[in-house]
Amino acid sequence: MVLPRKILLCGVSYFQISKKFLNFNIWYFFRIFVYIMLCSTIIMCSSKLQKYISIPKCIGEFSSDKYGNLLNNKTENKCYLREEVIKQDILCLDLKSSQIQFEDITETVKLNFRKNILKNLIVPGCTLKESLTGAEFYCSSGILKKFATSQFPQSSIHVGCIKIEDVIVMVDSRLPDEYQKSLLGEFQFSISNHIQPELRRKPPPRKREQEKYLNTLIAFLKKNSITGEQVFKEGVKDWKQYRRAYVTEIIDPDNEGEPLKIAYNSIIQCVDEETDKPVTVKIRPSYYEDDNSNFNQTVISKIYLNSILHENNKVIIGKIDANKIVNRIKLIKSNELLEKFSIDERTLYKNLCCVLNKIKHAFDIDKDNCVKYVHVFKTPYTDKFHVRCCGAIPKC
Repeated sequence: MVLPRKILLCGVSYFQISKKFLNFNIWYFFRIFVYIMLCSTIIMCSSKLQKYISIPKCIGEFSSDKYGNLLNNKTENKCYLREEVIKQDILCLDLKSSQIQFEDITETVKLNFRKNILKNLIVPGCTLKESLTGAEFYCSSGILKKFATSQFPQSSIHVGCIKIEDVIVMVDSRLPDEYQKSLLGEFQFSISNHIQPELRRKPPPRKREQEKYLNTLIAFLKKNSITGEQVFKEGVKDWKQYRRAYVTEIIDPDNEGEPLKIAYNSIIQCVDEETDKPVTVKIRPSYYEDDNSNFNQTVISKIYLNSILHENNKVIIGKIDANKIVNRIKLIKSNELLEKFSIDERTLYKNLCCVLNKIKHAFDIDKDNCVKYVHVFKTPYTDKFHVRCCGAIPKC
């Protein structure tokens, strides 16, 4: 049977339309499927995050002058990441160049800036705890990362703690020799039963020198958020800082005790201009071809904690040779980098909760509330913490 030409043409047209419609539907449903999977992943990650820590809430931002005093314009020192630098094919930045003007920051200026931030956070008519929305602890994010990664080999930990209006304020501080005069008690505790042995043989790097190189690279990557000017042109001013304060709640993985509410401040070197989220910057040797190489567990754990505590998802890796010359800069998503490593999140949060609870206990070691100062310290390549409780605050 031969069909009429009109019917054949109609059939072909119908088939073509149906095919287009089918392709459209497939593409439409595929997009919906991807969207659902993406949402599911976000929900899963969010629920996983909320299992041990709540989403951090920013409660303030601050800029400082050369002496650690707060500037009226809180975002004056805020800087954006220069995306165009990352796209450069040819790069030669000598981090040791004598032509780079470097202005360091003193410990006194650091302490003054942190004191002024804490004062600024106090709401008139409210206690410190009320001002920090009920936080029991206040410190820098650096201290939190030290406590959380304390099972790994690292430099010594020395933290001094005082209690102000029911908030335990913690700062990096060594205990002076005269502490013996007011010592009320002391105890020790351990975090874990193992330390990574392969890192023991490596001599510790000169920390301050490494920080100088890193800060020089960061200055090269930044532009002022207000003027758009490259920060590198005015030299590296380490004292010119921009910080943010956050509040979060941490839950013990073993559900021991109540959740701990913590307020902390962080140096924000630069932020993504589009998302306003902080960016993490790291330096790695250029002889490693793989961008994931040479990341030990301490470094990768701190990158993970940065991504959680600051809600950031960008890591900048500057590749340097033996002469400290940066020849390549690459941007990697935090989640993509972390997927290639096994992060023991549970242990990190367990460590943090353990140390914070021991510090809380130290202030209650004397029933008459005579403990005014608690010093916590740990030597490298051991997981044992020493806690000393004093009846007076050392003059330091």
